[in-house]
Parts: sequence; C-alpha cells; structure tokens
Amino acid sequence: FSTKNSEFYLPLENGSFYIYDFTDIEKKKIIEYNGDQYHANPSLYESDDTPHPFRKDWKSSDIWNKDKDKLKIANNNGFEILTIWDSEYKKDKKLTLEKCLKFLS
Repeated sequence: FSTKNSEFYLPLENGSFYIYDFTDIEKKKIIEYNGDQYHANPSLYESDDTPHPFRKDWKSSDIWNKDKDKLKIANNNGFEILTIWDSEYKKDKKLTLEKCLKFLS
C-alpha cells in the first residue's frame, strides 16, 4: 500500500496535525499500520509499561490515549479506520493483506 499512497494529514486545533499511514480519500477509509512497540500493542503490553524506544517516559496508557484521539479526529472527519498491528501482519501476511483489500472495497 505504501507505494500507492503518501501519508495523509489532518489538522488539530492547536496548529499541530496527525499523520495517517494509508488513506483512500474518495472512500473515506484509513488503514493505520501500528508497530507493536511504538504503539504499545495492548495484547503485548500493560498500561504502565514504557515500550516506546524513543519516548521512554511514555506509558502504554499515554500511547493508547494519543492513538485513540488520532482515530477520533479521523472519525470526526468522516473516515472509517482499520488498524493493523505489526505482529498481525508478521503472523499471516496474506490474510492481513486480504483484510485490508476487503476493507477498502
């Protein structure tokens, strides 16, 4: 998907913005590809864990709240979102790609 699309931006009220991994603007669909460590995959990390390799003071719960807000902003702008976890893709690449294609169709 990355070869067909550039990251999509939605502005925030504070002048900042969120970046989304894959966006079909016409169909109003977004696919977010979340790295397990960077986004603190809840099936792997507890809320008080600090898995992010660069933001060592961020707890999993902080990351989850930021991601939740990011998805809310997209929903409020009329987008439907599919989240794919890195471990999900690594476990079954074909099934994960089929899931993405089904979501986009």
